[in-house]
Amino acid sequence: MEPGPSTSKPFKDFTSPRKKRKVSHISENEKNMIVNVFKYVQETWPVDKYKSKMDMKKNTADILGIGKTTVYRVLNQYKECGTVKAPAPLKKRPNLIEKIDDFDKSCIRKKVHEIFLKGEMPTINKILQAVNEDDMLPNFSRTSMWRMLKHLKFKYVTKKKETARSALIERPDIVLWRLKYLKKIRKYREEGRQIFYLDETWVNAGHTVSKAWEDTTVKTAKQAFLEGVSTGAKNPTSKGNRLIVVHIGNEKGFLPGCQWVFENKIK
Repeated sequence: MEPGPSTSKPFKDFTSPRKKRKVSHISENEKNMIVNVFKYVQETWPVDKYKSKMDMKKNTADILGIGKTTVYRVLNQYKECGTVKAPAPLKKRPNLIEKIDDFDKSCIRKKVHEIFLKGEMPTINKILQAVNEDDMLPNFSRTSMWRMLKHLKFKYVTKKKETARSALIERPDIVLWRLKYLKKIRKYREEGRQIFYLDETWVNAGHTVSKAWEDTTVKTAKQAFLEGVSTGAKNPTSKGNRLIVVHIGNEKGFLPGCQWVFENKIK
């Protein structure tokens, strides 16, 4: 006869200490564990004690260290369906940076440089105040503003000894170019103009893929020669002819008749 669970002590002595925890969802295996523990409690219930399902569920919750509501919910699902269901996948909540569009990000960047133009140092407090006072922009906390500035490629650096202060810096030529661009783009959009974008790409004569398999056991050219193998693919060079492609378009597609493909010979 197989040994069974000991019943020499009262059942309450086997209960686990109650753990307070926040459970966002319960996995399918955990639900099966709840059902199995409840069945065990039901089978080992003292014969001289009234079989109250409420008490059994409470004992199950105490053994597992979870809430009674969770046990009731899982057992009801098992009773209705005959099995337990896996929890629905959690939806990823977008963070604050993902919720803010590019135009608002550009406005936040402009707020930083407006402080620069005033001859002041753009500290986190000044930036936070300037952004939160603008009704057209969302409100930020200090932590979220710090993350936003890092996302916008600002960096917090220590200034030289003559200033002995810290500030967020960015190249001045890029700042001026961006300010002019944003002003013009905003003006053209308000006027309802169609905006087209020009870009180019090219292909070298030695163009190849960026990744390839490599034999990491070959360490030297001598080893490759002795073993009759190669040292791997040689790095492509930019020498030779180059094919350049230029086109213009917008969100509606490329502009017909504006494609320009030509060969540029490089010595």
